[in-house]
Amino acid sequence: MWRCVLPFSLMLCAATAAGIVGAAVFCEAHPGISSSEAIAAAQRQLPEVRAADLLGVRAGRFDDFWYPGSEDFAAPRDRRVWAVAFRGQFFGNCGPAPFPGMEAHCPPPNTSIMVILDYRDGSFIEGASPVSGFDAR
Repeated sequence: MWRCVLPFSLMLCAATAAGIVGAAVFCEAHPGISSSEAIAAAQRQLPEVRAADLLGVRAGRFDDFWYPGSEDFAAPRDRRVWAVAFRGQFFGNCGPAPFPGMEAHCPPPNTSIMVILDYRDGSFIEGASPVSGFDAR
């Protein structure tokens, strides 16, 4: 009889442990704002623009979106984030004022921008223009 009970007990303990670990990982990884809340939060971070069209929104790890290959991260690589990308005309900085008699030479506007937000609360982490490392899928 013990030969049947012991393997069953071990399997039951292993299944229970796997369930506890799985629930802890699932609950830790998934609570956060919705994609529509992420879009609204990202729109509030956009510079003054006439119109910006949504390119896409994705959830993932910070290093999935922030300059692949870069080591200069504003957040831990594995931090769960929302990346929201827009298309439009986004004007950059023209730099310091020109000397008297000279003309300012501003770069042409970028046509895309990405806003990276914290997955849980939607707080701003980074922004990039033009978009790099984003696949709208």
